[in-house]
Amino acid sequence: MSDFLVANLGFFFIPPGVALMLYFDIIRAEFWPIVIATLVSTALVLIVTGWVHQLTRKIK
Repeated sequence: MSDFLVANLGFFFIPPGVALMLYFDIIRAEFWPIVIATLVSTALVLIVTGWVHQLTRKIK
């Protein structure tokens, strides 16, 4: 099953690529809010993951 998916991997990128082309004007207009939301959410995930890891290591 995984061989089939890997062999056709390029095919799975077509829908997201078409969506990017269709909505490029919206993405360009909202570029900075998208970038800021991505950076903030990434930082929050890293912080919460580290915090949970520290808590679970204390309990162990």
